[in-house]
Amino acid sequence: MATPTSMIGTAATQTLAISTVAETENQAIPVSIAPIHKKKWTRKSVRLVKDDDELGSTQGQEEEVEPELDPSVVGLLRVEEQQETTTVHRQQYRTNRDSLVPIHKLIHQLEGQGAISRTLLPFNSPIWPVRKSNGEWRLTVDYRGLNEVTPPMSAAVPDMLELQYELESKAAKCTPGTDCPRGGNSPTICHGLIQSALEQGEAPEHLQYIDDIIVWGNSAEEVSEKGKKIIQILLQAGFTIKGSKVKGPAQEIQFLGIRWHDGRHQIPMDIINKIAAMSPPTNKKETQAFLDGMGFWRMHIPNYSLIVSPLYHVTRKKSDFKWGPEQRQAFEQMKQEIVHAVALGPVRAGPDVKHVLHNAATENGPTWSLRQKAPGETRGRPLGFWSRGYRGSEARYTPMEKEILAAYEGV
Repeated sequence: MATPTSMIGTAATQTLAISTVAETENQAIPVSIAPIHKKKWTRKSVRLVKDDDELGSTQGQEEEVEPELDPSVVGLLRVEEQQETTTVHRQQYRTNRDSLVPIHKLIHQLEGQGAISRTLLPFNSPIWPVRKSNGEWRLTVDYRGLNEVTPPMSAAVPDMLELQYELESKAAKCTPGTDCPRGGNSPTICHGLIQSALEQGEAPEHLQYIDDIIVWGNSAEEVSEKGKKIIQILLQAGFTIKGSKVKGPAQEIQFLGIRWHDGRHQIPMDIINKIAAMSPPTNKKETQAFLDGMGFWRMHIPNYSLIVSPLYHVTRKKSDFKWGPEQRQAFEQMKQEIVHAVALGPVRAGPDVKHVLHNAATENGPTWSLRQKAPGETRGRPLGFWSRGYRGSEARYTPMEKEILAAYEGV
């Protein structure tokens, strides 16, 4: 039976910029999500408010029932008891002069489409224009103030690591999209809305991460048909899909920031080039940012924890930032490891495929790696590399005890 070798990716989003939600075609009046001021109510609630509703309106105050919501939103917004509604008003930031004309043009375009509308409510969250890699501007909104007074939602977004494992098992390739609002509850709402639309439309087999959707198949024709079906479902549900975000069947594609080729995941070349060109950090914050970025790729790097150990020392709160020879060596070695990082996977099945676990007890901590070896292969294909430093009394273990610890961690 042929293995899946082709797929398509779509980036779908129901526009949620500037405190608004995109309306479906059968809605006559644009709506916006906003907290309600009610004189006699003692709890904070969220509802869909028409533009012509005035602040403090007494309409419906005597009915202590939850207002009706769009069926696709029900279950995603949660109400909690509070004494009063908090008005969140943050002053607009000073923005880049180059972004003013493009952002104003984008706002007028969204307003013309009915995705956003003018309002006299006292709430305000500042916009933050972000320049894309292609020179265009993306309109983002800083909802941190609103998030502080908004009850958190239970996570409905799948774990990225689980998605990677599932993709490896299907030998699929994927593509990214970044049009969904980020921060606070926005990813949860966006993921839930798209997931609900796909389930109701009986979409073909796919994987979804917020607004990134992928399908796969044994031929380009199969993948194209599945992709068209998903696009049709989302358009009928009132979503907008940017044409440039739709990718056709391909053998190699990028998804979740990872490059996929024949089921093997690798570090994208643009990421490798950026890391290789990095200058040494000059303070704790820059060092921590470097470590955060490297940590995402740690499974590709043998002995990762042992290499970066000197860098973690300079990020400790009680320690002063001192960039010495050990830090310089660790920083340069880390960049070289990224440049020469190997591809991982795919996970293969079959009676002739053997799993080989390598473990070792080094001076600074245990390391282990997992490979799959098929007939005719000398070393096999790596599935991942792991390592950590010794904790507490582990550093005082005997050599035999350290070897047992490494084997235990590997298993």
